[in-house]
Amino acid sequence: MRRAADVRRWLRAATRRAEPLRAAAAVCAYARDPMLGAIPRRHTPLADTIEAMGQLAAAHARRFVASLPAWQLIYWFTAGLLLAAVPAGVQLSLPGRTAACDNVRADPDTGGE
Repeated sequence: MRRAADVRRWLRAATRRAEPLRAAAAVCAYARDPMLGAIPRRHTPLADTIEAMGQLAAAHARRFVASLPAWQLIYWFTAGLLLAAVPAGVQLSLPGRTAACDNVRADPDTGGE
């Protein structure tokens, strides 16, 4: 079982990197579904990020019949950064993730359509 301090530390770290992840997820969601409406804003930056990632997963599923499970896609897209323990002050980078949206594939790891 996780200690409360561990959960609080994860929430603080996830909140610090929420905005860049939200913005990148939104870009990728719109690349997969140009007709996607406005992504609703939630009450916190982290909730906004989770919403954008959910929209990304839904847009991906609409585009591809055989799609990855939502959390697997989100983990790949964020390179684990949503869940990873990254020290404060480390610059968040999503190398190639938004660029990968230009070359959309059903399974990012295999390249299958």
